[in-house]
Amino acid sequence: MDTPKELIDACIKGKAGAHEELYRRYKSKLMGIALRYAGSREHAQDILQEAFISILGKCGAYKGSGSFEGWMTRVVINTAISFNRKWEYRRNELPESHVEWEDYQVTADIKLQEKELLGLVQKLPPGYRTVFNMYVVDGYSHDEIAEHLNVNVSTSKTQLMKAKQRLAEWIGKMERKDIMR
Repeated sequence: MDTPKELIDACIKGKAGAHEELYRRYKSKLMGIALRYAGSREHAQDILQEAFISILGKCGAYKGSGSFEGWMTRVVINTAISFNRKWEYRRNELPESHVEWEDYQVTADIKLQEKELLGLVQKLPPGYRTVFNMYVVDGYSHDEIAEHLNVNVSTSKTQLMKAKQRLAEWIGKMERKDIMR
């Protein structure tokens, strides 16, 4: 079970230890993805658990086009989106808006540690967080985001703009606190 293909085949055949090996190999990377979409570590763990159940149940559905890791990443993202829908977070945070918007850049003179930045992203309302992660981190287009979340493209753009504004505001507050020390 050295290659992903051998591991997938072993999982499909139900070979002893294959599921545990799959989990061991990929849990850290996939947990990182779940953390970006979740509001807390506990929610991320729930997402990861649901995603692994789905991955193990659908290993046979992986067609071999693209990387297996990329396929699993999409499963985690889709699981996170479903998780947020299930808890009705998205509906509370995705109002229709037709505001004029410009591209806000999050800039900071301070060096944020990875955990601090992840913490700020996790503090975003679920709708903002989901769109921010899908667009900025995972490279989805606004059209793809709109399709996945069943919203208008303008809503996706607005949510991204608001996420960037909120992050810039929080980073600015962090900078001011740093300067005052």
